Formats: sequence, structure tokens, C-alpha cells
Amino acid sequence: MKLKLSKEQRKTRPPSTKVDVKLHKVTLEPYVRAFQYKVLKSILNTNSKLYKIGYSQHDLCAFCKSYPEKLNHFLYSCHGFGSPVLKRQLILLGKTLYLVLSRSFPLLNYFLLIAKIYLWDCRRNQILPNFNGFKAKILIKCDTENYIGLINKKGEMGEL
Repeated sequence: MKLKLSKEQRKTRPPSTKVDVKLHKVTLEPYVRAFQYKVLKSILNTNSKLYKIGYSQHDLCAFCKSYPEKLNHFLYSCHGFGSPVLKRQLILLGKTLYLVLSRSFPLLNYFLLIAKIYLWDCRRNQILPNFNGFKAKILIKCDTENYIGLINKKGEMGEL
């Protein structure tokens, strides 16, 4: 049984539930949705969390090995997973995507989400990220989204 909220209750909902609703408009793939949910709720199992519960021998970041691996550090401030050349390429890619996709924020959000997934996969597989791997990840995820869209008859990636 689905509970209906009154107009007043919808206005006073906590912000996190509004984000959860928008989450499903960005992607069709369940894995990407689940990953985004875990990022938004800060429930990814970083080394800091694994160390606290005894599943890891240390709480240091998998890439820089200098700071505790918390989600914010891993996704936004870690400088240990790339050369200056890779960082310049990713910054250039980000600027290009922003210029091309500035009118289509869901698609820009999708690319940023795939970048986070790519970094997380590199961490999990203990490899350093690179530009070609990121490009390949985007192509694979776009193909998957198109396939799911066709199965669900919701259209291609560009029509989301």
C-alpha cells in the first residue's frame, strides 16, 4: 500500500528524499543507481569504515596512502591516483563536457557519476586510473543504458 503525502507534507520532506527521486531520472541501470545512492548517503565501504569494523588492516587511502580513506577524500581531494598529465586531461575533458552539455545537466551528472564509478572500480581492482579506461567505461555504460532503454521502450540515452 503506497502512502500518499499531502501537499504540505511534500513541501516539508527532508532534502535527501527529494534527491532520491531525482536519482532515477539520471540513469536506468540499477548498478549505477545503487552506486549513486551509496555516494549520496555516504555508505560506500571505504578503508576507514572497513578498518573500524576489523575488515581492513589500515584505514589509509588506496591511492595516496597518506590520509584516511573517507568518501570525501577519495572522490574529491585525493591526489595520489594520477600523474599531472592525467589530471590535465580530466580537467580538459570536464571543461569540454561542461561546454557541450551545459544545457543538459542530467547528462553531465551522468558522466560525473560514471567517473566516480570508474575511480571506485580502479580502487577495488587496485589499478591506477587512466584516460582510456575512463573513455571505455563511458562507452560501456552508455551502451548498457541504451539497451535498457530499448528494452523498457523509454528511448535512447540522448532522450533521457
